[in-house]
Amino acid sequence: MIDTRFIVAKKRLEINLDLRNSESLEGNVFLHYAKDESGKPETPYDMLIDERKFIVFDQVPNGVYFIHKDSILRLTYKEEEKAGDGGFNFSANIEVRMADGFDVQGKVMALLPEESARLFDFLNNAEGDFILLHQDNNQRVIINKNEIDKIIII
Repeated sequence: MIDTRFIVAKKRLEINLDLRNSESLEGNVFLHYAKDESGKPETPYDMLIDERKFIVFDQVPNGVYFIHKDSILRLTYKEEEKAGDGGFNFSANIEVRMADGFDVQGKVMALLPEESARLFDFLNNAEGDFILLHQDNNQRVIINKNEIDKIIII
């Protein structure tokens, strides 16, 4: 009989990871159905900005890896269709140029204090080392801020 006391129900999400060592991986991460008392599901961004140092990455058939967040350059995934703007008061269309030569365009969005709802404030937000870019067709790219050379407003 299987002991289920230590099993945590999570959903599997297919992602692509680009690491500092130039390795690109395709596989899955595991997200909580509800991240906290709000009942909202955990997102890959939530997973990257929490206090844990490692993520669990399942690369079928090679097995499960524990990947240190500092080694992640980018995490890309497709998000399910959602309605509404999420109550954001700041958005900007940007192009990001990364240290490894990767360029990506997308839209950043956030809920910021009215007096500091600017791109500069968004980028210097202390809420972790990653930013989330929204692209067409519900594609999302999460980028390590420490690997950004420059950002251009488009």
